[in-house]
Amino acid sequence: MNEKVAILPNRDEMFGRLVRVSDEQHLQDCFYPILLRQAGQGREALGVVMMLTLAIRDYTKDMPSMVGLLNGMAPDFIDALIVDPEIAAEAKRFLR
Repeated sequence: MNEKVAILPNRDEMFGRLVRVSDEQHLQDCFYPILLRQAGQGREALGVVMMLTLAIRDYTKDMPSMVGLLNGMAPDFIDALIVDPEIAAEAKRFLR
């Protein structure tokens, strides 16, 4: 299957977009760096969701109460990181 691929922004742009979703300092210091490892890489819609899911798992391993909060923010993170509206919409469908 030939899925469309979104190229994630470079590190600086990606960080700025994530901060626009939430400028919470702990997210900036601990969660966003996990996502920033993927900066500049290509991802299909499912790959975007997998990236977010794995980053949330890594970040929340000692804070289970944060899982629901970050999962709820996932659509906003997708919109911030994925410019192509078709890929973003498909990724959000995978969240359901």
